[in-house]
Amino acid sequence: MKFSRQFIVPVIRTNNVNALVVIDINIELLANATEKAYTREPKIRDALLSALLRLSNEGAFGDQLLNQQNIEHIREQLLTAAQSILGDSATDILILSIARQDF
Repeated sequence: MKFSRQFIVPVIRTNNVNALVVIDINIELLANATEKAYTREPKIRDALLSALLRLSNEGAFGDQLLNQQNIEHIREQLLTAAQSILGDSATDILILSIARQDF
C-alpha cells in the first residue's frame, strides 16, 4: 500500500517544535487485502500518525534517528498500528525515506 503523501512529524523539546521529521512509508499487504486497505486509508493514516507522534514523544526522532535498533523499533510500532486497523493483512512496514530538518 502506497500512501499519496508523506507523514510529517514534529519533534518537540521544551515546549517548542525544534525539528520536523518527514517519513515516507508503505505497508506490505497480503495479496487479497489491497482493496480493503485503500478503502480504510484515512483510518490507517490516523493510526500511523498517532504512532509516529508517540514515537516522537519517546525521543525516537532524536540524535539516534538512524540507529538500526531505533529504525526497527519505529517499524515495529508502525506495523502494530497498521495491524490495529488491517489485522494480519498488514505484514510489514517499508520505510522508503526518512529525513529530519532541525530549526
